Amino acid sequence: MMHRIKNSISLAALFLVALFVSTDRLRANETRITQSVLLRHLDAFKRGDIEGVLFGCADDEIIIVEGVALRGRDEIRPVFEDYHAEFSSTEPKGETRHLQFTGRIGYVAWSAETPAHV
Repeated sequence: MMHRIKNSISLAALFLVALFVSTDRLRANETRITQSVLLRHLDAFKRGDIEGVLFGCADDEIIIVEGVALRGRDEIRPVFEDYHAEFSSTEPKGETRHLQFTGRIGYVAWSAETPAHV
């Protein structure tokens, strides 16, 4: 009986290790996908391509801009249209300060200056 308990514990421990490895692999894959998608959005934004920014934007996608959570294309589109209008009128000075990705979450910190916002 004790031998079966030890084997059961060993199998359970092995299963947990496999589960953690699988979860880590899944999270790593999600992170790569999130990074790829967000970098495509940023590239489209730099080109002034609003449709490219919104391409693939899910109905439940959330972005946070200046502390406000925007959900889905209908709420997100006006923000990028406003940004495009302001940034296309002049050569903005800007930089990406920080990029971070984990699982399905991407974080971008950036700053820019235009004549209207210095």
